[in-house]
Amino acid sequence: MVRRSDRPELRRPEQIGVLVVSGVRLHRDQLCGLLETYSAITVWGAAGDAEQALELLHGADPVPAVGIVDVSGSRGVGEAETIRRRCPELALVSIGLADVESDVVELAEAGVLGFLTSEAGPDELATAIECAARGEALCSPSIAAALVRRLGDRSRGRSNGRLTDRLTVREAEVARLVAEGLSNKQIARRLSIELSTVKNHVHHILEKLQIDRRGEVSAQIPRAEDSVLGVNPR
Repeated sequence: MVRRSDRPELRRPEQIGVLVVSGVRLHRDQLCGLLETYSAITVWGAAGDAEQALELLHGADPVPAVGIVDVSGSRGVGEAETIRRRCPELALVSIGLADVESDVVELAEAGVLGFLTSEAGPDELATAIECAARGEALCSPSIAAALVRRLGDRSRGRSNGRLTDRLTVREAEVARLVAEGLSNKQIARRLSIELSTVKNHVHHILEKLQIDRRGEVSAQIPRAEDSVLGVNPR
């Protein structure tokens, strides 16, 4: 199901418009039904992936205030990153987040404001939506701790002058695999992400490290630095 509300006249001024993005139709429908039970929230639309979501958002005026992105699947984190990059005015809340620190940090670096694990309840989701609509971040203590650890790692890295601190967590992970000699297709399979996403990451890596060819990555990021990168291989 992909839909966009055709009833804007029914939306009260205080309601928060929400776009739901999930690759599982059952999850998508259940989320839409659940959110409609909250008087302060209205479901603006629903989509199965980032591309469908962006099609709905294209030309919309105004866009919804908040996007709910199900990141429980292998492509979830990349989907959230894509939506945020191409529609920065949409505040994002991620749901179904696994206990993977690299995913948490990558979402935060992409500008996601809400972080909910699969154990979060309906009221927690509603609160996260309200916070995101106000431009406020909301996360659990464990996720907050992961973000604080990453900030500490970056601070120490800056004092050591490491080039790799220019990279996001995912870019550092991709760079490590490039340095090992893996092709883009092999990296996509290893990380369970789209080939196009790998290509984008490689492009950004070359730009940030100020090099022209992927063969030069290994000189910037030797294997011995794996433990310094803060990467959690999966």
